Amino acid sequence: MKNVQRRRSRLNFIILSIFITLTFGIILAGYFYYHKHRNRLEFEIKKQLLSISKYKSDQISNWIGDRLRSAEIISRANPINSSLQQYVINSNELISQKNATSMLDAYRKCYSFESISFVDPNFKQILNIPLNKMTTDSFDKKNGSTAIASKKVLFSDIHKNEMNGNTEIDIHVPMLKISGRDTTLVGSLICSIDPLEFLCPLILSWPTLSNTGESFIVRHEGNNLVYLSELRFHKNATLNFIQPDTDKNLPAAMAADGKEGIVEGRDYRGVEVLAAIRHIPNTPWFLVSKEDKDEIYAPLKRSTYIATIVTFLLLISSGSITGFFLRKNNLLFYKELYQAELEKNILKQHFNYLIKYANDIILLLNQDGIIVEANDKAISTYGYTKEELLGKNIKDLLDTASRDSVFEQMTEVYRSGGLLLENIHKKKDGTLFPVEISARVIEIENVKYYQGIIRDITERKKDEEMLTAALVKAQASDKLKSEFLSQMSHEVRTPLNAVLGFSSFIKSEFEDKLGKEYLDVFSGIEHGCKRITKTMDSILNISQLYAGTFDLQIIRVDLGGYIIPKLITEYSLAANAKNLEFRFRNLVKDSTVSSDQYCVEQIFSNLIDNSIKFTDKGFVEVRILKDASNVIVEIEDSGIGISNEFIPKLFEPFVQEDRGYSRKYEGNGLGLALAKKYCEVNNAVIEVESEKNVGSTFRVKFNERIV
Repeated sequence: MKNVQRRRSRLNFIILSIFITLTFGIILAGYFYYHKHRNRLEFEIKKQLLSISKYKSDQISNWIGDRLRSAEIISRANPINSSLQQYVINSNELISQKNATSMLDAYRKCYSFESISFVDPNFKQILNIPLNKMTTDSFDKKNGSTAIASKKVLFSDIHKNEMNGNTEIDIHVPMLKISGRDTTLVGSLICSIDPLEFLCPLILSWPTLSNTGESFIVRHEGNNLVYLSELRFHKNATLNFIQPDTDKNLPAAMAADGKEGIVEGRDYRGVEVLAAIRHIPNTPWFLVSKEDKDEIYAPLKRSTYIATIVTFLLLISSGSITGFFLRKNNLLFYKELYQAELEKNILKQHFNYLIKYANDIILLLNQDGIIVEANDKAISTYGYTKEELLGKNIKDLLDTASRDSVFEQMTEVYRSGGLLLENIHKKKDGTLFPVEISARVIEIENVKYYQGIIRDITERKKDEEMLTAALVKAQASDKLKSEFLSQMSHEVRTPLNAVLGFSSFIKSEFEDKLGKEYLDVFSGIEHGCKRITKTMDSILNISQLYAGTFDLQIIRVDLGGYIIPKLITEYSLAANAKNLEFRFRNLVKDSTVSSDQYCVEQIFSNLIDNSIKFTDKGFVEVRILKDASNVIVEIEDSGIGISNEFIPKLFEPFVQEDRGYSRKYEGNGLGLALAKKYCEVNNAVIEVESEKNVGSTFRVKFNERIV
């Protein structure tokens, strides 16, 4: 009872500890969630602001660059320079005035200028486009004089025209007439741009959905900050809205102090903002891209509110669950105890059932080798009653030869924990039978026992003996077949050699006395004998390859330096006899492979012979090339080709597409089968591409033996 009470107290302590840990974990998770979400949100907003700032800065720089490049084009454009020069010379001539006016108006419309004013080198105004526009003022004269003196295009700052009060940006363009190496100053164009038309809307636009996001440009004048573009929350701000630079919380003031990147402060409205500052290259302008903090952190506030509610609900839920478990602890404990005992009994009964009715013999031995338990299969197999079997020593079930090693085997099982072995067991009537034993050590109630699962392998042993006998018979059959083929080859070669010898002797003796028709008989005899010899060699080789008795001698073989050139020489006569173009191309420096030389010669001898045999006109080409790791030999011909239906059977022995006694081409159908087997035993791969009546390409790849 004390043990039960102690266990119940320990379980209560665990439940309370889990509740405290869970509560702390929930609060900590909520805290980390808030900070992680805030940091991620700040990172994304800062990244977005920096991206927008860079994007806007690039847009402004590109816009200025485009304006300057347009002005450079105008400055050196001969047609407009010539027209303006002609107008300066003949200002009263209507044609000159019309040409100059039309040219300037065309450039104004082409490059979207508000107006263009033409002045002479002394800054005397000559022509305005449109005619009612006046663009020069004191500021323009100062910058225009600088542009004329330097003969370079000058881009002015945003300013107000003193004569009409319009906001402008002027581009002063010295008009240069270039003739050879001489450059003549015709005058200067003052091209006026209204920043409110394109630049200010470009800066003010915001690429994402936002209620407070905006960008603007400012410049520093004395102790003031001058806003050069329109503002979202302040109308007509361009050059009209000015703030002192003493308020260091202003992002614009921070920009004037040289700060760049992300800053926090209050904008021109006094609202807390997060801003990205960037200086516009080659200008006195600073770009500020900002967004209100209230808008930035609005999603965070909503998420924090939801997270707080969820955390509170989780704490209430965990407290309720803890109370429930504490109240039900005793009931659950006894219920689980009862359930565990019930399951244990069920499993024990099921296990005993499995052992009792298993198809294999199951014996349980104590450490002395005495049988303490046996299943029904053991009783029926050995022929003892259960009372007779229990209490016997395991040695009593073994044949005499196996008894001496039984305790050594038990020691090995104990040492290793398990062992698979074979023995000869003996039944009650003295019958011996082979068994396979899966033995292991098990522990029951802190006592170690030997468990043996024993299977009668009499039938398996019989099958193994039959397989062994069949293997011996097959090996003897293969040996007999090889000996028979070797003997047949010898028996056929001997009379053939005699026929060839006597034929050659008769030909040499009577060559000058016989006509051509009789001499052709000797060529037929020689050809027939060689064909029979080649057929016997092919049959013998294919037999050895399929039987696995072919003897390989792997050496370094030079394909391009020896094997292929030798075969080209041998088959040149046959190719010339058919008027074929016989080509050889070696496209690699090193074409050596590790292979059996005889096999390699036979592979390419069969392939070249086939190409010449089945090609009546055109060419046969042998080429050597290499990919990343393989030496490749290709034999291409313009012969009769192979049908797609026959290609799968191409490498089978004694198979030809053209069959029967009436076939056009001679052969025994072993050449390609031999070539494929030679490739297989030499770690090479043979491939074929062919089209009927077009030609064929055989490709041999030598793998993984390349130096």
